Amino acid sequence: MASDEGPLDGEGLFTRKYDDDLEPFNADLRAQFDDEEADMLYENLYNHEGDNSDEDDVEERLVATLTGGGYRHHGRSPMAEGVFRHVTDHPNHPLIAEVDSAGTGGYHTGSSPDPRTMKTLKANGITKYKHGARKVTAEDFENFHWIFAMDADNLDDLHSMRDRARRRQAKGETKKGEHEMGKIMLFGDFGGKKGEQVIDPYYGADDGFATAYEQMVRFTDGFLKHLEENKPTAEKI
Repeated sequence: MASDEGPLDGEGLFTRKYDDDLEPFNADLRAQFDDEEADMLYENLYNHEGDNSDEDDVEERLVATLTGGGYRHHGRSPMAEGVFRHVTDHPNHPLIAEVDSAGTGGYHTGSSPDPRTMKTLKANGITKYKHGARKVTAEDFENFHWIFAMDADNLDDLHSMRDRARRRQAKGETKKGEHEMGKIMLFGDFGGKKGEQVIDPYYGADDGFATAYEQMVRFTDGFLKHLEENKPTAEKI
């Protein structure tokens, strides 16, 4: 993701490069609002008080952003990103501003995904996905609205990493200052089975990657349905 751009607002009207920067993103949509309405929408979207990262409410953030949280960032999490981009036809989906993936560990930093991940994606028509492994950073918790873990261990790791990021934020050591951090959840919570985990297929056979792929598609569809059902109406803005 670009380092100098924050997430887009939920209607795709604006992009915010810096905290006080408001500029049109979609001119056709922007033209539907006069200046006062646009300013009110911007204030409603970006100026939140308090930390609601653990609440189950998405009404203040119409466009979700995603990073996948696996351990090595070599098999599951890049597969999640590849599937998510394919299902949403990113960046053209009206509810998605940014898609990325990262690992809680940095063992494969800079390397391409597991060949079995790429083989599975290709077998399902996903042929253009490319990515270099990286580790989750403190900035990810500021830049992404939603951060998904593949299993319970990585979920715990991500919560610990976000706690450290909050301490840095409180000390003024982050670039953007104090504001709400992303919500951390199991990706499988959107798959129809509460607490469903993606087993790491790294040490197994190819069928483990096929199973992970099926889960990623199901989780992505469930998450997008969740966004559609919870996005604010005009009356709520």
